[in-house]
Amino acid sequence: MILWFRKKPRLLATGIIFLLLTCASSFTGIISIFFTFGKPNPYTCISFYWFLSLSASVFMGSLLARQYRVWKVFGNRSVNPVSFTEYKLVLFTIVISLPEFFVMLFWSIFDLPELKSDSEDTVRCESELDILYIVLIIVFNGLVALGSLILAILSRKFPSSFSDARLIGFAIYTECLIGVIAIPIVLSLKSNPFLQWVLQAIGILCFFLITFGILMIPKYYGLLVVDLISTTGSPSLQIKKS
Repeated sequence: MILWFRKKPRLLATGIIFLLLTCASSFTGIISIFFTFGKPNPYTCISFYWFLSLSASVFMGSLLARQYRVWKVFGNRSVNPVSFTEYKLVLFTIVISLPEFFVMLFWSIFDLPELKSDSEDTVRCESELDILYIVLIIVFNGLVALGSLILAILSRKFPSSFSDARLIGFAIYTECLIGVIAIPIVLSLKSNPFLQWVLQAIGILCFFLITFGILMIPKYYGLLVVDLISTTGSPSLQIKKS
């Protein structure tokens, strides 16, 4: 639908590349859940972390890049105009995601998860320093979220059709709330693998679907309801005229 409405002013103001990045990263983040189905092995375990961590990094990095772009353009007080194209936004997002990429690369090469059995029916993937890598990923994404929130606050007085400061601020607040609630609970349930798996899947779905919905539902409401009424006229007025 993003490509279908790509020429609409509402989506152009937000940025088509930004919307595609958030959509694609949400989709791949949800796909990560499927690597936890069936009997685990080291490669599906590490693939789960690759998909989940990089999806979250690209999603949150695109939020930071988007707000930095708005702040850079509308916060410019110099005489010379500032250009921040969507290609720069993609490059900015890639640069933000690089630290997490190298953490995952180091984890995959030097500390690949191994299968460990707690009982005959319980098999889990663990590595010696898996908690360290998970904490690094969480802290990094937290810093990116903090940067996005600060830029959203700084750009709150800019034109709302371009800045989306309230939506992005609310989306980041929702991400942090889900993370603060879900991550400690999931990490503390190693003694109950099934419940841990269920809550982990629910947390991932909530993280990506709710946050993406916060960003996109107002856009499509504006496209399909507000713009349609403004173009065709209010239904109640049409009935009176007829």
